[in-house]
Amino acid sequence: MPKRKTPAQLPKSSIIHDLNYDLWNIIRSFILRLSTGELKDDEIKVENTFNYIDPPGILGSVSITGYDSFKNIITDGKTTFSLISYKGEKYILSLIDEHQNFKIAITPEEEGLNCENLLNEITQKAISNSGYRGKILKIFHDTMEETIKIRQIPKPNITLEDIFIDESIKNEINDFINCVTNLNFNSMRYLLVGDPGTGKTDTIKAIINHCHGKNNLLTTILTDASCGIGISKIFQFAQLFKPTLICIDDIDLIIGNREKNYNPRNLSSTLQTLDGFVDVEGIYLIATTNDKDLVDLSARRPGRFDLIIKFGPIDPRFYPNVVLRETKDEKLAEIFKNQEVINSLKGVTGAFLVNLIKYLMRPRFEKKRYEIEFVISTIKQLKNAFDPTNYDKFGF
Repeated sequence: MPKRKTPAQLPKSSIIHDLNYDLWNIIRSFILRLSTGELKDDEIKVENTFNYIDPPGILGSVSITGYDSFKNIITDGKTTFSLISYKGEKYILSLIDEHQNFKIAITPEEEGLNCENLLNEITQKAISNSGYRGKILKIFHDTMEETIKIRQIPKPNITLEDIFIDESIKNEINDFINCVTNLNFNSMRYLLVGDPGTGKTDTIKAIINHCHGKNNLLTTILTDASCGIGISKIFQFAQLFKPTLICIDDIDLIIGNREKNYNPRNLSSTLQTLDGFVDVEGIYLIATTNDKDLVDLSARRPGRFDLIIKFGPIDPRFYPNVVLRETKDEKLAEIFKNQEVINSLKGVTGAFLVNLIKYLMRPRFEKKRYEIEFVISTIKQLKNAFDPTNYDKFGF
C-alpha cells in the first residue's frame, strides 16, 4: 500500500482544487465506476482505489452500498485515493472530504507532467457519464454547508398551446426552441420583459418542455437572484454540461443598473461573462425581468442579447380561451365575449384573468357567475383589491 506524501514531498506540478459537493461526487463516482469496470475509457485507467477511513485513520478497500438518484455511487467512506494511468503516465488522484470541504488533488509520479489536462478530461468525461446530464437542474448556494447544490426539477407539463400570447411572440419563441433543439447556431440569448403575470414564466416552462421533448442531450439550468451564485459561475457550470439551456429569472436583481442600486463587481462580471461566451457553442440563455430599464443598458445591448421580447396585458380575444382552459365551461366562456366585460378587463394580465376565473368558480357563485353585472362587479372588486395604492384596504 503506497505511503501518503507530505505537502513538502509532493512534486511541484501537483494540483489541488476546491469543488462544490455535486461536482466532487460526480468525479468520485466516475473514478469508482472505472475501477469496478462498470465504465471503460481508452485513456484513463484506474489501477487501484482506497477509502480513507477516519477513525481509525487508515486506508481500506472501497465498499459500494448503492446509487443515488443521479447514478452517483454511495460508499461507506467518502475520501478516496486512486492510482491512475493516463496516456501511459502514473498519477495519484485524491478526492478529499474534510468536514464538508470538498477537494480534488492530483499528484504525478514524475515531475513536469500536466495535471490540469488530466483534471479537465476527467471532469468532462465524468459529467458526460453522470446522471445529471440531460436533466432540468436547479442550482443554488447552500448557506448551511457553504457549497453549491443541485436539485433536479421535473419537466413542466405546459406547452405553447396552453399560453395565449401574440402570434408574433410565439414565432420568435419557436425560433428559439428550434435553435436549441437542433443546435443551429453557436448560441442564442433572449430577454423576456414584462410586468408580473404577463406570461414570462409560463413561456419559459413551455420552452423547457418543448426543448427537452426534442433533445434528450440538453441540460437545463434554472437559477435566480435567490440562488446566491454569480453569473460567471452559472456559465462556467453550464459549460460542463453542453448543450445547455440557462434560464435566469429576474436577472436585473443579479446584475442591476448603474443608475440605481447595483454592485459594480456583479455588472462587470456579467458583461465579461456574456462577451466571453458569445462564440461558445451549445450554451443558450433565456432571462426575464419585470422592467428592461432595471437591467443596465450595457448588459442588454445587441450582441449580449439577440432579442428583447416585450410581454404585456392579455389580448381580449383570448379571454374565452383562458376560461375554457381553466374550467371547460362554455357558458362562462360566452360571458367573456360580452363587450362590457371586455371593457372592464382592459389592461389586465393573464394571471389576473386566471385569478378572476378561479374566484368566480367558487361554489357559492354557481348561478351568479353567469350574470354580466356580477362578473363586472367582481372584476372591479378584484382590481381594487390588487391595486398597490389600496394595500391598506380590505379587498373583500
